[in-house]
Amino acid sequence: MTQSTKKNVIHRSIPYLYCFEEAGMIETEPGVYTRTYRIQPPDGTIRGNYNEKMTRRQMESLLKKLTMQFSFEFTVRNCRIDRKEYLSRVMLDEESDMDGYQHLRKLYNQVLRENCDIGHNNFNREVYLTISYTADTPDMALRKFEQTDVWIKDGFTELYGFRAEPLGLPERLELLYHIYHPGERAGGFGKKVDYNGSGFSIRAMKRMKMDTKETIAPEEYDCSALDHMKIGSCYARTFFINSIPESVPDSILLDLASVSSNSILSVHYERVDRELGFEVAAKRVRENTKVKTVPVRDTITDRRKHRTMRREIPIRENEEDYFYRSALELFKEAKAGDQEVVKASFVITLFAESMEELERDSSLLKLSASKYVCQIRCLDLLQNEGFQSVLPLGSLKVHVGRIFSLEQMAVMKPLNIQGIFEKKLSFYGLNAINDNLVFLDRTNYATALITGNAHTGKTTAVMREVLNTLIGSNDTVVVLTGHPWEYASLAEKLNGQVIHDFCPDFFEKDMNYNLNEERSVFQQIFLAAYLTVKTGFHRQQMSGDMLQACYLQAEREADVLSRFQKMEDAMMYGKDHSGEMPMFVQSMESFSFRSDHLAGNRRFIVLGCNHEEQLLVNLDYLWNFAVTSRKKNRNVWIFVDSVDELLYSVTGSDYLQGVLERAEMLRVPLTIVLQDTVHIVTDQKASLEFDDLLTKIRFFKLLSLGPIERKRFVERLNISDQLIPYFVERGPGEGILVTPSANVAFSDRLDQENEEFYRLFR
Repeated sequence: MTQSTKKNVIHRSIPYLYCFEEAGMIETEPGVYTRTYRIQPPDGTIRGNYNEKMTRRQMESLLKKLTMQFSFEFTVRNCRIDRKEYLSRVMLDEESDMDGYQHLRKLYNQVLRENCDIGHNNFNREVYLTISYTADTPDMALRKFEQTDVWIKDGFTELYGFRAEPLGLPERLELLYHIYHPGERAGGFGKKVDYNGSGFSIRAMKRMKMDTKETIAPEEYDCSALDHMKIGSCYARTFFINSIPESVPDSILLDLASVSSNSILSVHYERVDRELGFEVAAKRVRENTKVKTVPVRDTITDRRKHRTMRREIPIRENEEDYFYRSALELFKEAKAGDQEVVKASFVITLFAESMEELERDSSLLKLSASKYVCQIRCLDLLQNEGFQSVLPLGSLKVHVGRIFSLEQMAVMKPLNIQGIFEKKLSFYGLNAINDNLVFLDRTNYATALITGNAHTGKTTAVMREVLNTLIGSNDTVVVLTGHPWEYASLAEKLNGQVIHDFCPDFFEKDMNYNLNEERSVFQQIFLAAYLTVKTGFHRQQMSGDMLQACYLQAEREADVLSRFQKMEDAMMYGKDHSGEMPMFVQSMESFSFRSDHLAGNRRFIVLGCNHEEQLLVNLDYLWNFAVTSRKKNRNVWIFVDSVDELLYSVTGSDYLQGVLERAEMLRVPLTIVLQDTVHIVTDQKASLEFDDLLTKIRFFKLLSLGPIERKRFVERLNISDQLIPYFVERGPGEGILVTPSANVAFSDRLDQENEEFYRLFR
């Protein structure tokens, strides 16, 4: 092949016609003009919290505006960065040793260094929006783009402050250059036309008598293979998403894009006329359907009377006809709900330095897709067209569109909106599917639950959270537990303190104990729970009426007691009114307290509890302690191991849920542990309280669970079937993490005897 022939082949592979320097426009087909925006995260600190429903509404509104005026494309590009640069972003500062944890931070960072190269971690993620408009002249297209520029920028600004920055022509060409040179470092763009050492410019390009395609074209572009390409020194393979279920988590697109540190995922959007689409889909389904009369033989009567029924049977069972059947159902739902409908095409290209690496990443992509019950297919014989479709040019060359409602597309966000709230990232192990490092910002999830079978590492999971908090912040951590000896070794290593029989006056409360409401309101809920667990009537065999009467008595006494602010005053009143306060009098018979207070400068404290009521009293004290500390700009993290017993009484559960609600409002991190979930979900009363409890939790760490309790979590948290194997019969430290925006299978490698970091928890 001559150099001229090779040049023509490469030029034809770059899918645009003309470039317009002043407008930053590129004409991809006759009369089709495009403009590209770089979507940047907001500057500065983001106030508030991530709100899933509000985010979906804002995203849907933005997509609706775009679909009404353009066909458009979101492009998510991962580009590899230097390993040291990546690690500098996620590792902790080892220099300061004011708290004595410098050595622990070094161990933590060493774990990150050792695991960084297992998966794909060291990459930057860039997001681009390309809009396409059909016009008779370039000037008409330019006027349209200028008219819409303001509301596009405003639309992203309303989305937590994201910035839409329009790219000039040199910037667009540079982006294309880097995509066509996936194996090269940054800085090569324009070197072919850099005649005076000042870099790329359109003037220099013209002076060198070159065109824009020559400045971005790779040295090698071989698309002759069935299922991959050679672009420069790299191998590439392009896929499309064949099917996506109706219900998916927010993170699906970013999860799929994360299987490689050198990849591009593009989503093309095109508005569909709802009425016309319904008619076309209905016609295709009718043409592919035959009506057959079949006998009904369900009962003896059916057989005697020779009953029959009409059944619609597809004539052909292929992918195209399946698409029309699915589209017809969606059009019906869209018409009923007055929803906009779009055709979306998902195209993904993976780059790799070798075929072995490409095969591995391809397998990881399919595995990641299966987690969401998605089907990923390679574009066999269409690799060139597929690669052209993934470029940020808004030029779709393959027919892989699927029909979605705008509401569905608003869920599958190409922007990492959750990530802008993650400022204090903590390492949670390796992604069990793609081996990437898993980081989360627990401060985004004030309420958390940890559970699993025996010997799956629940206590160690608490220790991991404790260590992450202590070495990553200046906050105070308190663990409330019935088995303090299990934390004694860690407390010694972390310069912590173990306190047994801590017994404060539970009438002494800060004025903000119930946040902005009257202190006695929440105090009454606590006292009703305390009287219940102290007298234990909920555990006795009694009729429903008798049980209800006991609960009412506990609430009446709690109402009276909530007015007192000192234990001595409450006890004196109880003695003087013993007939009215039988539960309180009974509970005081074996009660002794000291007016204890947490003091000293220890950042890690373990409070031991011998029985249920002591745990309840200390939890209430810790909540008040956290509220008081917040007023002094100190954060207190509370871990309760465990809360099982509180779920067996209505009042105990009400109090626990009340604490969780208030912890979420005040952003006090509160983590609870369920030790024996199977008994809870199989107990008729506790099971109801358990379901209510799940609605108060934002973050779940589910270790290996049995089938009964696992089923409950799957149903309540909408966990994908593909994730179920990752918390079935797993080893210690393995399971799944569930947040409002992502579900992640993880392995924290707690069995690594040769790693000093993990030996801290033994």
